Amino acid sequence: MKALKVTLASIFLVLVVLLLINRCKGPQDTDRPEDIGHDGRFKVALRWDFPGDVDLHVVEPSGNRICFQSPRNSFTGGELDIDNQQGGPATFEHIYWENPPAGDYQIQLCYYAPVGGHLTGGDCKVYVYVDNQLKNEFTVKLVRPSAATVIPVTTVHID
Repeated sequence: MKALKVTLASIFLVLVVLLLINRCKGPQDTDRPEDIGHDGRFKVALRWDFPGDVDLHVVEPSGNRICFQSPRNSFTGGELDIDNQQGGPATFEHIYWENPPAGDYQIQLCYYAPVGGHLTGGDCKVYVYVDNQLKNEFTVKLVRPSAATVIPVTTVHID
């Protein structure tokens, strides 16, 4: 009976530690863009470190736009799986395709709205991954929030 109590107490302690670790770590609790969101043959990650809602947009070869207003395309499999509206340290947005259709993908940003009176913006980094390899990294300075202004970053061709 004593051995059973020790075993149960040990299991309980391990479960408590695992729960605490899980609570301390969020879904994007990382500084590494390759570790966020779902994996796919083509993925784009946006990172910024200032308060504010910055939106990642990708226009597919068909002209369909994946962004917060249209987060999924069931025909292409494109999906915005991380949409952050607050900003702050190591904030990410992420769009991916498991099997993207061939063609040109236009990557764009929009400084949608400030948060907490922070109007000055800052640097954003855009990471482009093809076949699980970092293909390109871009730095874009966003200065003034404007929900109507979409800023082109780059165009990526997928075969």
